[in-house]
Amino acid sequence: MPTTTKITTPNRPTTRRANSLAFFGLVLMSLFVASCSGALVDKTIAIEEKIWKDQAVTFDFEVTDTSRHYDLVLYLTHDDDFAYQNLYARLTVNFPPPNEARVNPLSMQLSDEQGNWYGQCSGGSCTIPLAFMTNTKFQYIGKHSLVFQQYSRALQVEGVEKLRLQVVASAQ
Repeated sequence: MPTTTKITTPNRPTTRRANSLAFFGLVLMSLFVASCSGALVDKTIAIEEKIWKDQAVTFDFEVTDTSRHYDLVLYLTHDDDFAYQNLYARLTVNFPPPNEARVNPLSMQLSDEQGNWYGQCSGGSCTIPLAFMTNTKFQYIGKHSLVFQQYSRALQVEGVEKLRLQVVASAQ
């Protein structure tokens, strides 16, 4: 099972680094594309009591065009005193008939080695966009689902507020 690195001293947000700019560039591009062509899904799910245990977070969406490419971006919102610099999830992608499923670990890097959060922080929370599938083509028309499950060594992870999934047409 993957390991999770613990930050010993919580850090408040500081000025954004160059790698944060890359994330925001992708987000802005995704938002622009979404405003032009519409998103397949743009849904937010709150984590109960901000403690991610065995709660499966499921996003369902319909694919109607298998010729297009899509970007899948997960926005993870966590407390700004979150105890870890990375988080692991198990991602299950369920496809329509022939009812295939693919399961993969997903590593989410939330801060740099000094504990400076990536993403945007304000009001005690930080939100980081994580583009985990880019320029992706779906093979099947119909209902798809993405299921995220907490996959760290800890049985529960405190401070995860919500997950938002956005699936938009790729600019490429």
